[in-house]
Amino acid sequence: MTFRYSSPAPQNEIASPDSAIPELQAQPAVDLPTESTNEPEAPQEHPFDYDPDYDKLVLTRGQDFDLDYTLLVPVMRANERQQLDLKGCEPGESTVPIDMMNDPDNHRLWQDSLISEPSGQQRLSALRVWNWFLKCLDHITQEARIEEKKGKPKILLAVPAGCPKRAFTLILMAGGTRILYDLVPCISFRGWPQVAAPWLQETGKFWQRAGLRHSDAAGAFHLLPGRGRNSTDWRFCFARSEVQLKKLVPQPFMKVFYCWRTVLARALSRQKTVLRPYALRAIFFWACDRVQNQYLSREDEIPSFFCGLIDDVLKCLLTRSCPSYFLPHVNLLDKTDDATILSLAQIILMVRSDPVEQIRNALEQVSAARGLTQVHNEQSYGKKRVVSGIDSTGQALYSHVRVNDPAVEESQESLADRVKKMVQQNKGSSISVFINPNDVTRAHFRVDEKFT
Repeated sequence: MTFRYSSPAPQNEIASPDSAIPELQAQPAVDLPTESTNEPEAPQEHPFDYDPDYDKLVLTRGQDFDLDYTLLVPVMRANERQQLDLKGCEPGESTVPIDMMNDPDNHRLWQDSLISEPSGQQRLSALRVWNWFLKCLDHITQEARIEEKKGKPKILLAVPAGCPKRAFTLILMAGGTRILYDLVPCISFRGWPQVAAPWLQETGKFWQRAGLRHSDAAGAFHLLPGRGRNSTDWRFCFARSEVQLKKLVPQPFMKVFYCWRTVLARALSRQKTVLRPYALRAIFFWACDRVQNQYLSREDEIPSFFCGLIDDVLKCLLTRSCPSYFLPHVNLLDKTDDATILSLAQIILMVRSDPVEQIRNALEQVSAARGLTQVHNEQSYGKKRVVSGIDSTGQALYSHVRVNDPAVEESQESLADRVKKMVQQNKGSSISVFINPNDVTRAHFRVDEKFT
């Protein structure tokens, strides 16, 4: 099955609104293998066919980073004659044939990432592109660390991430703020794929009621390296359209979405590979279609909105049906086993039984993350007042003395000894003490009119 899309890609397109990273092109800045691809290659013999088994990366907000973004980095812009082939692919995925006659430029640039089929057709390997992307970023980050200068962002972490590894996690620190970027290579397309055409033809969508034009709702899409068994499979991504649709969601319901997503992310931390953020966004958009926009704008119905989204998740689990929003024929829970479904349903029922407590716990987690951020900032700036930890409410606990500070011995002196010493040194003077109610760990003494 093949199809075309409508028009060529623009010259200066940015894949993600959060993206601030230039497009990586397949140029010889990083040495690539020079083997000829005219003859069929044996599987797993190409240098970029290796899929390394990295340990799972676990990072904590507040402790490791303060802000996080996912950036789609276009490594290739498809031309107007590019075709996609869905035959033999997993639902929601496709292969990308590269023809030397129709697309000589991309064929020349990516010849080392092409896999030849017995029929003679050549397909772009998602695994090889990912490994090339990884090698490029390793090269860039190593050079950046060598040439690190004051005033430029500092690289704290640069490692592959994801399960399987299809993203590159980069943590930069600028001005004391640690920003995490998940960089994902992608192929940028202009137009709309035929496989998602039914989504445009349906009526009753919330974005249609809001007056959004089809050209704005479906102006572009991307292909990301697939998670399937075949190294040539790419998966569809409609992040650009999601950004346009979110702008039309009423503000009260959008607030509920962020709260709901945070609560579920915390509750499903051990099952996040099943109910991925993409599945939660699909449930959210289906709810927007089902309910009128005027009702979703009501502030007094926010509790009902939250419980309704929880019920939608539970319904998806009980029916084992979570259709993708843009590709409704793709069931995001299709390969989930009974034991996992049961475990997820129990977690969702626990959240539904006491949503107030779950929201409170999520807020405490956010508060604790902010406390950890404050710990990092205080220690990074070398202030005398150092945050030594945080309490159960997320409030910072101060020690007031830097590590290895010469004043540490003085701070360890007992209050009684200090008072006795001050009386002996200031005989006949008026001595008073002031204790800040917001900071009872240190007393301030005043001798006559002078504080010490």
